[in-house]
Amino acid sequence: MKYILTGMVVMLTSCGEEFVTLTDPNQITSNSFWQTEEDARLGTSAIYQAMIFDGTYMRKYPWYMDVRADDSYNVTPQSYVMSNLTTYTIGGEEVEQPWECNYVGIWRANQLLDHIGDINMDDDLRERCIGEAKFLRGLFYFNLLITFQNVVVYEHIPQSYNDFLIPQSPPEEVWELVYQDFIDAIGADNTGCWLKEDMELGRATKAAAAAMLVRAYLMNQRYSDALPVLEDILSTADGGNELYGLYDLVEDYRDNFTEANENNIESIFEIQYELTDADGDPIGDAQGWIGNPAPNWMKSDGYNKSLAPQPFGWGDIAPSVWIWEEFHEEEAEGGGNDGRMEASFYFEHPGDPDYTVYGYYQDTVYNDPPYITGTTVFDGMSWATVGNVDLNLPDDFNVYIRKYLTEDKEMDRAWKSGINRRIIRYADILLLYAECLNETGHTTDAYPYIQRVRDRANLPDLATVKPGMSQEEMRWQLDHERALEFCFEAQRYLDILRWGYFDDEAKFDTLMARDPEYQNWLPGREYLAIPPTEIERTNGIVNQNPGWN
Repeated sequence: MKYILTGMVVMLTSCGEEFVTLTDPNQITSNSFWQTEEDARLGTSAIYQAMIFDGTYMRKYPWYMDVRADDSYNVTPQSYVMSNLTTYTIGGEEVEQPWECNYVGIWRANQLLDHIGDINMDDDLRERCIGEAKFLRGLFYFNLLITFQNVVVYEHIPQSYNDFLIPQSPPEEVWELVYQDFIDAIGADNTGCWLKEDMELGRATKAAAAAMLVRAYLMNQRYSDALPVLEDILSTADGGNELYGLYDLVEDYRDNFTEANENNIESIFEIQYELTDADGDPIGDAQGWIGNPAPNWMKSDGYNKSLAPQPFGWGDIAPSVWIWEEFHEEEAEGGGNDGRMEASFYFEHPGDPDYTVYGYYQDTVYNDPPYITGTTVFDGMSWATVGNVDLNLPDDFNVYIRKYLTEDKEMDRAWKSGINRRIIRYADILLLYAECLNETGHTTDAYPYIQRVRDRANLPDLATVKPGMSQEEMRWQLDHERALEFCFEAQRYLDILRWGYFDDEAKFDTLMARDPEYQNWLPGREYLAIPPTEIERTNGIVNQNPGWN
């Protein structure tokens, strides 16, 4: 799905413009825009566009989720603002943009929800647009909660300046709003989002809303509430009902991270990127980081360049030694590596003359002397720095992240990515169901669902190699399984948060052992600081988070 930007001036201007006394007759406003069915379609699409700002999924969200987890290091230069994430200092754009951009999405969703009831339009389409708006608003609030915890709730368009000056709501109240938005997005037969087979690619579906409802429940340990929702998703996938549509694991794990296999049967929801239009012409010539979208904005991912090692990108994020070693805990059936290693990492393959990285043979990227082709001098791969703390990396640790990289050999193109970011995969549903079974006293029943994910990685039968695990042993097993399946997908930090790693001294010591960057952490700083600009704008009505005062 191409996000529709043209004609959406009303959705993309600043909130304050609603209170200007004079009206430009040539300027679309919220009062003049919401008139037709096409306006409702355009307004819905504009909400999706807020997911591809720099402060949301285009770059900042996966960055601040990945580097604060134990599977990645933040090796961006000390002088760059994103280095504040792992020195746990208050900076600027790394807290301001996530706050601002998620609220832009919420504001657009609220505009649609407040106006669509007055539009003369097809009732089924109206219900779908409402379902999508509820899903997206729930997603934006979900991301604000896991990022900042203490956030301000707007359920309607502010009508006066004072409507912007309200304090944060208790987190438990905001979570209730999130649950209800996802429940409304699921809807009944003729309400809420539609099934995937009835939707344009990229739009939210009932399955996406159900999966996000599960995630919201599990962020708050509501396992019994999540269990029946998961059972319905699984039952649909196995042909048991028609609530959510057909989903399954793709055969090749790497198909989840390439442009060629987007919107596959495993993907429940993903962010849509596109470098070219249907005729093969480039879409835009400027990376639209933040602000009012312009006609020349590209619809591309910006995080790929940060993940990619130098010289193909900025080399800002590195895999941790811990996650690399975790992949070596277990051999695959018949010997060899876990089947997910090749899709997750670039690493040396001794004795393999055909192994390539970005189209170059490994001797070129791992060994001296420098390789020269034309005017390009290629002196191997590297990270931007060794990080902002002593990471104690071994000299021979030549391992780099591979997920979501374009692997374009042309260096002037290598940072531009049209690869969709998968937000929810069916593998997550299987492992979350296993977790819920374990937490509700059905540990033995969890084995088959874990094994479905392990089978794709060619790992041995878990019930054979580790039979009869206790509930606590299964918890640590799921910790391991999820770390391998979802590394570098902005998922790991969610697990760390909800499993109480910051609330338990022994668990936090485990984090410290895995990732030295945690030596800078202080209680409360598992959430980002509220932007100081927001505190100043509201004259202190919005308060700073504990741990950042």
